[in-house]
Amino acid sequence: MIIDIPAYASGDQALWTPKLVKAALVQAHQVYRDTVGRVGPNRMRAIWPDFYREWDDWIDQAATSGTDAAKKRRGWSSFEIARADMVLLGWRDEAGKHQPAWLNGPLMDYERPRKALMAWVMCKHHGVTEVELCRRANWPRATFLRHKDFAAGRIAHRLNQLGVEVW
Repeated sequence: MIIDIPAYASGDQALWTPKLVKAALVQAHQVYRDTVGRVGPNRMRAIWPDFYREWDDWIDQAATSGTDAAKKRRGWSSFEIARADMVLLGWRDEAGKHQPAWLNGPLMDYERPRKALMAWVMCKHHGVTEVELCRRANWPRATFLRHKDFAAGRIAHRLNQLGVEVW
């Protein structure tokens, strides 16, 4: 899809920014965390296979067991789940061409910025601060911030070129 430059210039059409891209990535991971969950002990504690259960399973289990596990998780709309799928799995554009996931498409040539952005998203997901991440990974914080913002900017540029509407 070709960008309509006069529409962008007059401010009639919203643009993706790195800040909006980062917020969408964090929300997509929150949606997946809240709608599916790992079943069984943590990965290294037992030899159970990894499998996931659906939101309905959480509701049924909470109703029968009396726990508040389902109440703690937010119910996401199908629209928000579809957006998370678009962010994390990719989508088909109007021409029917498959577009890769946000972290795979425009960032495959930029390994370090991609890793920095993905690490930042996981930190947001697990409640770890940027300072702690940089300390654990032995990364200079300024370089980490530069790589993270560059990666989000590349994704924003690609989304703007494809004409994906901002949410």
